Amino acid sequence: MTEGCSEEKSTSVAVVCAVWSRDPNRWDLMSGHLENLLSQTCRVQPIYVLEKSDVPPNEFRDYCITFEQRLSIYQAWVNGIEFANCDFVMNLNLDDRLRINAVEVLRIPFHDKRVMCVGGDWHVRFDLSNSAGGKFIEPINNYYWEATWPPSATSNQKLRLGSGTGERGTYGPATMWRKSLFDGVQYPTRFGNGELIESIADAVFWHMVKSKDPDALFRIPMIIGDYLSSPNTQAEFRTTGEHEKLKQYGYLLKRVNK
Repeated sequence: MTEGCSEEKSTSVAVVCAVWSRDPNRWDLMSGHLENLLSQTCRVQPIYVLEKSDVPPNEFRDYCITFEQRLSIYQAWVNGIEFANCDFVMNLNLDDRLRINAVEVLRIPFHDKRVMCVGGDWHVRFDLSNSAGGKFIEPINNYYWEATWPPSATSNQKLRLGSGTGERGTYGPATMWRKSLFDGVQYPTRFGNGELIESIADAVFWHMVKSKDPDALFRIPMIIGDYLSSPNTQAEFRTTGEHEKLKQYGYLLKRVNK
């Protein structure tokens, strides 16, 4: 790590975002992303994890930690979680947006001490020009779910992901975690043969948490944010064959190079 942001414990929720050095639009996306986080109804600590010694514009440097090596999205999350000096941590992709009170609402289920991970549902969008980040969360009643994956841009404008009600196995592109969860469960970052995991560690992680305690995972059936569907640019679609690798090699939980 070559530079970092302030670690003052001024809030109880940190939001971690992996920043891919090869994305030519990363700084423009970060501007709207940071505005979205700083507009939340409760105070958050934004943590942007940069790779390959990437240098952010001056206005973002107080929120960034930078590493010399190339990082997968899960390696970035692991480093961001470790850096966070908060009771709760969540992730948020650079091209997704939270509703203005999403962080506040996601914290509510944690009043139950058994709850370790909370997710909600998402409005599927195909561009960010009309993001509803300035709106409050809303019921899913007026939204529709379709099984097609990836979602089709010709779908109903009120399309939802299904992560808040369980139609789809995912708990969403962003979930909130009790930081103490990571004392016993870690995001796997490498397959058993040492290769980096690029797209399926979320599913593996949720399975690990659920295996320890099914009640540790909680879904909120509300629209908590806008999920950008863009298969040509998203990390989860840049790699293939990972389910086969998982079957063949399994995964490592050693903390070696994360």
